[in-house]
Amino acid sequence: MDELERLVRGARPDIGSRFDPLPFRAEAELDAIVARSTIDRPLRWRVPALAVSGLAGALAILFTAVSVFHAPQASMAAPPALEFAATEESVGHLMSRLSSAAESLPGASGSAERIDYEAWYSEVIVDEDHAVHYVQPYTVSRVRNADFSGSQTTWAGDIRWGTVPADDDADEPGTLLEELTFNAGEFPLVYTTPPPRSASSLRDYFQAVLGDSPSTGDYFRAIHDLSLEWVLDGPQMAAVYELVAELPDVTVAGTTTDRLGRAGVGIETATRVGFRDVLIFDENTGGLLSAEETYLGGLDWLKNTPSPTVFSYVSWKELY
Repeated sequence: MDELERLVRGARPDIGSRFDPLPFRAEAELDAIVARSTIDRPLRWRVPALAVSGLAGALAILFTAVSVFHAPQASMAAPPALEFAATEESVGHLMSRLSSAAESLPGASGSAERIDYEAWYSEVIVDEDHAVHYVQPYTVSRVRNADFSGSQTTWAGDIRWGTVPADDDADEPGTLLEELTFNAGEFPLVYTTPPPRSASSLRDYFQAVLGDSPSTGDYFRAIHDLSLEWVLDGPQMAAVYELVAELPDVTVAGTTTDRLGRAGVGIETATRVGFRDVLIFDENTGGLLSAEETYLGGLDWLKNTPSPTVFSYVSWKELY
């Protein structure tokens, strides 16, 4: 069985939105294949845009990426790095404190779960004659019903950083970009069952997707993916904090203000090849505010991309 056939057979069939971030499994497979590829024409690639939930969606862009990747000159606009105020608090103490704060998190109310978030993913231009001059995030609202029917709606956000050239076709903020509906049983999920309420069970739950030997950064990305799909209650968040406290190579980044202007405290790890991952939490509620990844260099397919560069962020809004 060749590699592509193996990927197709192992892929999840769920089809989601082109605005969905790549879940860990698809992102890792895509990175590995693109890193071995060659290019013979320019490529405008929004990373990890054009993506859908599950590896099956990633394969839709593999055929393009594999045939055209060669990395002449990469150019991309990105948000500025977040600034953190250092703290002497240990990871274990912080996780314990956040777990206590999260005890009152109610989880989803009613028979439907709604998750609203702002997201931005890098747009890499592999072409000497082009550049990305501005950062325009978008807003997503995902609603999943008890029967796994639901909807996903995406709007263009405000231009946050940079300037739109006169000849650019940037979307007017608030423009409806995409509206998807899903019948019963069709809502696209990487994690198809509710998350458990103990750290050991949560580790097994993540490893069913990540594989047997995930890095700490892989677990950070799994927490990010899970939080795009499920509204976590107090015990479920406590399991997240207990698991993080057990992971190696986690550092308290300090206090900061996230992309939506909210105060929070961040933890970080640089254990995923080429990237630093950051999770930012609300110290008062114990909820997850934001997740970010920063490119640190060392990947051939991004060798002309400056490092460090903010590569993506998600900031959660109201959870229902």
